[in-house]
Amino acid sequence: MTAQQHKKALNKLKTINKLTLTGKTEKVSKNHYRTDYKHQLIELDDLTLILSGSIENFYSMHHTTESTYLIMSLVDENNQDVPFTKKQHAAFKTTLKEILA
Repeated sequence: MTAQQHKKALNKLKTINKLTLTGKTEKVSKNHYRTDYKHQLIELDDLTLILSGSIENFYSMHHTTESTYLIMSLVDENNQDVPFTKKQHAAFKTTLKEILA
C-alpha cells in the first residue's frame, strides 16, 4: 500500500466514532463463550477493510479473561488485496482498538 493510500484509509477509519461488530455467540462450556465475526466490511472510500475472527470470554469466580482474534484484510475497488507493511498494520490495529465497542 502506498503512503498516500494508507493515510487516506487510516483517516477515514478514524472518522468512525464507534464500531460495533455483529456476530454469533455460542456457549463453549460452563464458563466459556465465543463470539464469531464473519466477513465484516468497512468502506474506506476507494478501499474496503475486511474483518473476521472471534472474541472469547472466560469467566471464573474472581476474574474474567477476554481474548480477541481478528484478521484484517484491505482490498481495492477491484477486489484485489492491498498488502500492509508492518508499520501500516500496526496503525490500523491501534485505530481499531480505539473504536471497537
